[in-house]
Amino acid sequence: MAINENQKIDESLQAVLEIPVEERVRDPELNVGYNPSDKHWEVIVKYHGNIQEVGRNIGATVDILTSQYAILNVPEGMLNTLASFSEVEFIEKPKRVEFGLNESLRQACISSVQNTAPYELKGEGVLLGIIDSGIDYRHPDFRKEDGSSRIVFLWDQSLTGTSPVGYSIGREFTQAEINVALAAPTLAEQQEIVPHEDYIGHGTHVASIAGGNGRASNGKYMGVAPQAEFIIVKLGQKGAEPFYRNTEIMRAIKYVIDKAQDLGKPVAINISLGTNEGAHDGQSLFETYIEEMAYRWKTSIAVGAGNEGDTGHHLSGQVESGGEKIQQFTVSAMEGSLPIEIWIPYVDNIEIELTTPAGEKTGRIKSSKNITIGTTEILIYVGEPNPYQSNKPIYIVLQPTGTAMQEGIWTLTVYGEEVVNGGYQIWLPISESLGQNTRFTRATIDGTVTVPGTVQRVITVGAYNATLDSIAPFSGRGVREWTGNIKPDLVAPGVNITAAAPGGGYQTLSGTSMATPHVTGAAALLMEWGIIQGHDPFLYGEKIKAYLLRGAKRTSVLAYPNPTWGYGTLCLQNSFPTFSSVSTSVNSITSSLNLPIGLDLLKSTIFSMEADESSVQSENYQDFIIENINEEWLNQKLQEYPQVQFQRIDARYSILHIPADLTATLLPQFEGHLYYTQPILFGPSDTSALEVSNILEFHTNPYLPLRGQGVLLGFIDSGIDYTHPVFLYEDRSTRIYSIWDQTISGHPPAGFNYGTEYTENQINEALKQADPYTLVPTVDPTGHGTFLAGVAGGMDRTNGTFVGAAPDADFAIVKLKPAKKYLREEQNIDDPNVIVYQSTDILMGIKYLVDIAKKLNKPLVINIGLSTNEGGHDGTSIVETYMASTGEQIGIIMVTPAGNEANKGHHTSGQFAPQQPYLDIECKVGEGETGFTMQIWNYAPDKMSISILSPTGERIERIPSRLSINERIPFVLEKTIIEVQYQLVERKTGDQSITIGFQDPTPGIWTIRLYGDFIVDGRYHAWLPRTGWIKPDTQFLEPIPFTTITVPSTTIGTISVGAYNHKDKSLWISSSRGLTRDQEMKPNFVAPGVDIEGPLPGGRYGVMTGTSVAAAYAAGASALLLQWGIVDGNDPEMDTQKAKTYFIRGATRKPSLVYPNREWGYGELNLLKSFQELR
Repeated sequence: MAINENQKIDESLQAVLEIPVEERVRDPELNVGYNPSDKHWEVIVKYHGNIQEVGRNIGATVDILTSQYAILNVPEGMLNTLASFSEVEFIEKPKRVEFGLNESLRQACISSVQNTAPYELKGEGVLLGIIDSGIDYRHPDFRKEDGSSRIVFLWDQSLTGTSPVGYSIGREFTQAEINVALAAPTLAEQQEIVPHEDYIGHGTHVASIAGGNGRASNGKYMGVAPQAEFIIVKLGQKGAEPFYRNTEIMRAIKYVIDKAQDLGKPVAINISLGTNEGAHDGQSLFETYIEEMAYRWKTSIAVGAGNEGDTGHHLSGQVESGGEKIQQFTVSAMEGSLPIEIWIPYVDNIEIELTTPAGEKTGRIKSSKNITIGTTEILIYVGEPNPYQSNKPIYIVLQPTGTAMQEGIWTLTVYGEEVVNGGYQIWLPISESLGQNTRFTRATIDGTVTVPGTVQRVITVGAYNATLDSIAPFSGRGVREWTGNIKPDLVAPGVNITAAAPGGGYQTLSGTSMATPHVTGAAALLMEWGIIQGHDPFLYGEKIKAYLLRGAKRTSVLAYPNPTWGYGTLCLQNSFPTFSSVSTSVNSITSSLNLPIGLDLLKSTIFSMEADESSVQSENYQDFIIENINEEWLNQKLQEYPQVQFQRIDARYSILHIPADLTATLLPQFEGHLYYTQPILFGPSDTSALEVSNILEFHTNPYLPLRGQGVLLGFIDSGIDYTHPVFLYEDRSTRIYSIWDQTISGHPPAGFNYGTEYTENQINEALKQADPYTLVPTVDPTGHGTFLAGVAGGMDRTNGTFVGAAPDADFAIVKLKPAKKYLREEQNIDDPNVIVYQSTDILMGIKYLVDIAKKLNKPLVINIGLSTNEGGHDGTSIVETYMASTGEQIGIIMVTPAGNEANKGHHTSGQFAPQQPYLDIECKVGEGETGFTMQIWNYAPDKMSISILSPTGERIERIPSRLSINERIPFVLEKTIIEVQYQLVERKTGDQSITIGFQDPTPGIWTIRLYGDFIVDGRYHAWLPRTGWIKPDTQFLEPIPFTTITVPSTTIGTISVGAYNHKDKSLWISSSRGLTRDQEMKPNFVAPGVDIEGPLPGGRYGVMTGTSVAAAYAAGASALLLQWGIVDGNDPEMDTQKAKTYFIRGATRKPSLVYPNREWGYGELNLLKSFQELR
């Protein structure tokens, strides 16, 4: 089968397809997902559109998981045909996942929570989702006192029969069916009614730890949540085999969450399985799917860290350009075959060489090939960029020509060719797959957490010996340098754990599989306390994790978090006091309301209503972005309050417009029923370049002519001067397809409810008039949008005096309306001349541009030349997550400026030393400052509080950190008013934020004393508003120029562009610097951004400096890349991630600097070199 040239099929599947069937069937590791009897492959598919129709066209069965993920069973000969469908974005091979195998409850501080007031929690009202080898449903520990079952649903994927609705495999049993079986008098009759068995016993043991009630042992071996109910999924279609496919886990997760949502109950899911296949960086479809599902419903997912800690199956290293590293591994006797995975950053080029125990060498290898040396056949496959992976794989498969591989010491030599990063990671299969002596001779213990424990949004659990208080040698360790994340999150008892076994008795086992259900059960008890009892209706997901990490026990001799213990050992009781006095409020409006919440109010669906234009434009309405909508409850509220208006962004997010005089009444009622947040505010990122970036090279290149033809450039900004010559053709007709002016009422675009849309025909008609503005009155009041659009794609066709990067591209423009006055006032922006936009309008602008591109069937570049310092600078705001999901779509590239904050003094950071009680943050307030807002962010599970000292010596004493506290404090001796708001647990990260509002601050030095109420990590970051929103003299006394990348460039879903001076090759002094607060590398690269010429309103030209200008250059370069890739058919799967990889590979790098770095990213934009790297 030919390799798919577009890289739509993942590299591991392509590598396997290169091996003849008769050879690969000898190795079950290679053939995971393949059924030799019908020659079909089961594959994971990322898609959009109608995947069912695609399946019908190629004779494949389809199991839809979400609107973006599905599992297809496809004839091998149709895999390339499947990849050819435009609806299919990526295809991934299934991975093999295997098990990671009285007193422990006391060690984990669970017994006291079960039995002691005020808790007395047993898991009532909560579901436990156990995805494993099944369960002994007859065991007394899974039955109530009356003998009926605690299992509400059981899906056995290995049986045939009536499958659950929407699935094509297995048989489903209801609680009623199980109870009928339990009432049968004989075992044979029970098995006939419910023929389910846990042959391995692993699932029974895991379920018992999480929620067994101990009835068979008179309570001695009671689990964590003994009154919870179960949803059980038995994985696999091969009976008693001890490993499964990850596709089975993906189906199971969806099944459990859907059932929990149908039942209206929160669910804690346990996954005690893992694999060494993949990059271990959270970017495979398997991992991103779990990441997405972790946001669904009221869910907590706990995953084992795996048992690879002491197996010797991982090795990491660093190689320099021109250098080499020699690594050795031993192969056991009678080893059938050996797959090896090497992962390196895409920007690096390395070569490898293998040497057999007999000294035979493959020679240096840099591309895919098959080699036979001695008695071993070696397949080497070198991967290429794909839209869903920023690291590059090299797959090596060693297969004997006879019955077994050559025993002994093998050598793998890594040669550095063109190296930027130099790091590499190598994995062998997990321990259950290999002989005991097959291992690296000098293995790396860090990096042994198995997939999917690498997913950021799950709780990854390692194991320790609670008797000896020592880490279990087998427990998987993390590696922050590779993923940017700390894993495991914490450890729990996992050595010699006694729990239920099939047949009614008990057995003692060890492994992270045993540690994980301790955390799963603990999560269930937290959800019982928070959701079922009404103390905190949003206690699920990342919030559960944050509290468990905060409550973990730590010793004074270790630094936390660390890759062995994470944040410490599970201690559930310690997790409660931090919020024992919390009200139900999760937002800042109230701290006194305590609304009970019933299970019937937990269902989360989407309602259908639309706002009128007046509510969007009017200052009498306040705007809120919402998610997790409860349709029944919200429809009832909207009927009760018909003044409230609604706009839909997508299936996940919507906007509510509430009359200002109703917010105090309505918002407290929202608590516990939906999550809401206020819009954040943005402003513009600004105050011979084409040649240096090698963009002009392509305008006239006879072999690769690229000018942006067939591509749409979308700008969300201050508008555009549509009369300017750079946006006109030779016949003076417009190059602009449409303009949506949000500031003009009248005729909004279809599907929108405010502003006015001007079409290409209307603009052309206006251009024929003596005064075009009589027909199309939209103008660009600041010139910012006009300038950026011109730099990206303008061209003066009358005299050729100006040309942009993509002069033949078309335009679609969104002119943003100004932010509402109340939002400006909340951020103390009182100067009416300051340009401020709000995120709700930006979100709607993105939706508009995507709709236009789909209508025209054209690829799209979205450029948003705006920035803010509001938020956590970690990519988790709603604007950033929405942009990231948009940028994942094929044919869309998102480009944003890094920001202009490096030298403005608007950021500082620090870290608490051990036992340090407090730190001081000093801020100088300039003369004439009328007000501003400061934000301080720390990392979960830390908790901090503040006191404030004014320049005159007046002090606000320490304000206790309580959830949703909102203190307004006037000073006695000066006119300053301070407002302090604590957000103890940010919903998506679990981090804490402190917002301090200054009204009429006294000029001089203000001291914010930051107290470490509870410190594990100890780091904090503080930001002042972005340039232009405060006086130039208002800045931190000890500013830090790093971590100044502005929102939304802090999301991984955009191409983040810094600025440099193309004339003297120096970095622009104000260009914001990385990393982001969550340690992502930003900016991605830099582009010319100093003294750039461009068009201005009125047919004029001018000069502008800033990172938004640099981003406009990158947007134009992106249009050329889209023309080459999608319009010309060279890479039809181009998206933001793929474009980013191309740009990074081609970036110009200075020999004197180490890349990537926080100032230049991966180097200077060089489009020509990006194409040269494709050779």
